[in-house]
Amino acid sequence: MAAAHAAVPRLASGFIGVDVFFVLSGFLITGKLVQEATATGRIRLLPFYVRRLRRLLPALLLMLVAVGAASRWLLSPAALGEQFLTAQMAALWLSNFHFAIGNLDYFAPGSERNLYLHTWSLGVEEQFYLLWPALVLWLLARDGERGLTRLKMGMDMVLVASLLGCIALTRDAPLLAFYMMPLRA
Repeated sequence: MAAAHAAVPRLASGFIGVDVFFVLSGFLITGKLVQEATATGRIRLLPFYVRRLRRLLPALLLMLVAVGAASRWLLSPAALGEQFLTAQMAALWLSNFHFAIGNLDYFAPGSERNLYLHTWSLGVEEQFYLLWPALVLWLLARDGERGLTRLKMGMDMVLVASLLGCIALTRDAPLLAFYMMPLRA
């Protein structure tokens, strides 16, 4: 992504790495959820969310505090208001909503001035994992092989719906297509 913002020739599409990360993360986490569900007949949602918070929250808070402190020294007082609002949204894993609704085109000149622009993808990921474990559990429904077949069909349906939704919105609402979780599923 940094190459895209730095306008490095032939590396301007570095943003595809986020989608690759989403796919790898989804593959690994879904595998663990299926393992737990087939071994125990359930997915313990609270421990799942606690593990995610323990893994992600310390780094997020460190980044927010460090960037916030640096911005007080490096930016003009006029620029701090928008940065502070975006930091608040990032702390709640909602910066993707903030950028989509606020019409901040990720690739527009000047967008790189938002110090928290990169947090949109974390918002998408965490919004996805609020819903995904429950959907996996519901699709598996303790039915052994039938549950796995239903899970595969459900995953295919999510993929198709997400892709078609993204295609449909890309022309008329490109920021929603880019930033919003259902269209990245």
